[in-house]
Amino acid sequence: MIEIEKPTDKIYTKKDNPSAKFSHAEQQIRNYLKWANEDKEFLRKRDLPNISAENTKGLVIIGMSENLTPKEKDKLKMHNFSSRSTHEIKTFDEILVENQQVIKSIREATTTKN
Repeated sequence: MIEIEKPTDKIYTKKDNPSAKFSHAEQQIRNYLKWANEDKEFLRKRDLPNISAENTKGLVIIGMSENLTPKEKDKLKMHNFSSRSTHEIKTFDEILVENQQVIKSIREATTTKN
């Protein structure tokens, strides 16, 4: 379950509280997971019987980590730690770096095999 916001959306307010966009995105993930857990018949009929809140994690993509202060980065890290069983928060630039690392690994693996 993925909730995608905008790279320009702020994660925290100037007072270090979660922004409205961030809170809304997290609530959307909670709602999706609740729905998946409650409407198993709907998912089963669509050949998705293994999706449930117990075995599915949510992902919120919002903002840019380059725009976060060190304090906000620490706060986000702690937030991810406390919500790790249900969902994770990532920024757009984090997703980009992770995908670049995957592409690099694939290229290295295919180069060494040839």
